[in-house]
Amino acid sequence: MRAFVCTCRPRSVNARAALKSVFVKAIQSAHGNCTQIVNPAAGDLYGLVYYLHAKPTQMDADNVSKPVWDALEGIGYRDDEVIKHRRAGLIDLRSKNLRAFDLSGMPDSVAADLISAVGVHDDIIYVEYGSVHDDMYEFGLEGSVGQ
Repeated sequence: MRAFVCTCRPRSVNARAALKSVFVKAIQSAHGNCTQIVNPAAGDLYGLVYYLHAKPTQMDADNVSKPVWDALEGIGYRDDEVIKHRRAGLIDLRSKNLRAFDLSGMPDSVAADLISAVGVHDDIIYVEYGSVHDDMYEFGLEGSVGQ
């Protein structure tokens, strides 16, 4: 699994090159100077992207997610067709109901980056991807929350 945090506002699909440049720096910060961070032999991947924002936004999860996977082409994998399972979400940092999130599965340095960015930056993007497994597919999510 690879993960990184970027303190930038999501961009449209048309701004792919600008987003790619920002991601390269974030990936290098999290994982060192590597150009291909997921082995092409890894096969199918899952992708997770969360946009944490401190100001109102009109973006939706798909508009945040798709440009991320497009921008990572050639950096993290050859083609975004390898992303077979994806999740995306928007987290409003102004919410009074913001609960504690479990960051224990995250690399320590990435968790530290995320924690240090909250309260300082208005726009934070968390990206994670790795090998997909059948047990990642869930149905009836609402009923499983908190169990």
